[in-house]
Amino acid sequence: MGLLKRAFSNERKQFQRLSKQGQKFALSIFLYNIIHPIFAIFINAFLWRQTEDVMIVALFNLSLFCMLPVGFYINGQLLKHFSVKNLYFAGAVFRSSLIALLIFYPAVTQFAVIFFGLGYGLSSGIFFSNKNLLTVELTKSSNRMYFSSLDFLSQTVNNIFIPMALGALLVLGSNNGLYSAQQGYYIVAILMISLSFYMGSAIKKIDIKTPTVANIVLQNGSHQWNCARGITALLGLLTGISMFLPAIIVLSYVGKEDTLGLMQSVAAIISGIIMYTIARSINTKYRVGMITVSIMSLFIASATLAFSFNATGIFLFIAIMTIAQQILFAETNSVILDLIDRENTDQDNKYMYIFDLEMVLNVGRVTSIMFFVFYTKNFSPDFAMQYTPLFFSVALIAIIILAKTIEVRAEVPLRHTELAESYVTKQSTINKY
Repeated sequence: MGLLKRAFSNERKQFQRLSKQGQKFALSIFLYNIIHPIFAIFINAFLWRQTEDVMIVALFNLSLFCMLPVGFYINGQLLKHFSVKNLYFAGAVFRSSLIALLIFYPAVTQFAVIFFGLGYGLSSGIFFSNKNLLTVELTKSSNRMYFSSLDFLSQTVNNIFIPMALGALLVLGSNNGLYSAQQGYYIVAILMISLSFYMGSAIKKIDIKTPTVANIVLQNGSHQWNCARGITALLGLLTGISMFLPAIIVLSYVGKEDTLGLMQSVAAIISGIIMYTIARSINTKYRVGMITVSIMSLFIASATLAFSFNATGIFLFIAIMTIAQQILFAETNSVILDLIDRENTDQDNKYMYIFDLEMVLNVGRVTSIMFFVFYTKNFSPDFAMQYTPLFFSVALIAIIILAKTIEVRAEVPLRHTELAESYVTKQSTINKY
C-alpha cells in the first residue's frame, strides 16, 4: 500500500505540473479517447462488413482527408467570431452525428461514402484544429512531453478496453441471436453521440481566452519550418493508410470484429507501457534517437507483413506498428510544437502554423491513399495491402534527417542565448566593484 501511495503521490505531482486549465483539458482528451476507437477502427470495419470492397473504404478515407484542410480553414475564419470552446464542442458533436447517420444509412454506395466522408472531414477539421490550438495554448515546452504521455496513456487505456468491448458487442450479440451485427453498430452510434456531447460540455469548464487569428495562410516559412513540413507530409503517408488498413486486413484474413478488437487491445497494452515510460524518463535531447528507433521498427513491421502475409505476420505488423507509430507521433509532435514556439514571434499567428501543418499532412494522406488505390487497380487488393506499408516505411527514413536538422539548428540560438546571459552576468559582477 505504501508503494502505491508513493506512486500515486508522484503521479499527482506530475499532473499538477500542468496548469489548472491544462488539467481540465486532459479530462476532455480522455473522453475523446474513449470515442476514438470507433472513428479509427470500427467505422472502416463497418464499411468493409457492408460491402467487402476495398475501394469503398479507400474512397471514404480519401474524401475525409481531402476535406480536412477545408475544415481547418473555415475554422480559422469562425474563430474570429466564435470561441474556441464552442467550436470544439460543435466539431465534436457534428462529426459523431455524421458517422451515426452513415451507420443508419440504408445503402452504402460510392456516392454515400464520398458524401459522408466529405462531411466527416469538414467536421473533423473543425474539431482537430481547435483541439490542436488548445494543446498549444495550454501546454508549454517543459510539460508538453508529459501532456503527450497522458494523452497516449489515455489512448492506451481506452484502446485496451474499448476495441475488445465493441468487438464483443458486435459479434456476441449476433452469435447469440440477441441482435444482428448491424443493430450492434446502431447501439455503438448512439453511445458515440452521447459521449461526444459530454466531451464537448467538459471543455466549456476551461477558462481560456480565444486566441486571436491574425493570419491563416503562412506565406514564407523558414528552412526549419520547411523541414517540419517535410516531416508532416511523410507522417501523412503513414496515417493515410493506417486509418483503415489494419481493419480490412484483419477482417479479410484473420477474423471478425472481436479478433480486430483483441489485436488492437494487445498492441495498445504494450505500446502504452513503452510510451508512458519513455515520456516520463527520456529527455528531449533524445528525441531524434527515439524517432530513429520508431522508424526502424515501422520498417521491420512492414517487412514482416510483406514477406509473411499470414495471421502471425498480420498480428506482428499491427502490434509493432501501433507501438512505433505512437512513439513517432509523440516525438515528432514535441519537436514541431517547440519549433512553433520559436518561430511564432507574433503570438497572434499560432493558428497559421497549425493550419499550414494540416495542409501538408493531408497532402501526404491523400497521396498515400491514391497510391493504395493505384496498387489496387493495377495489381490487386492483396498486393496493395501487403506491400504499400513497406514502400512508405522506406520513405519515412527521411524524417530522421529532417528532425535532426530542426534540433541542431534549435541548439544554435540556445547557445547564443547562454553566451549572452553569461556575458551580462560577468558585466553585472564587474560593475558591482
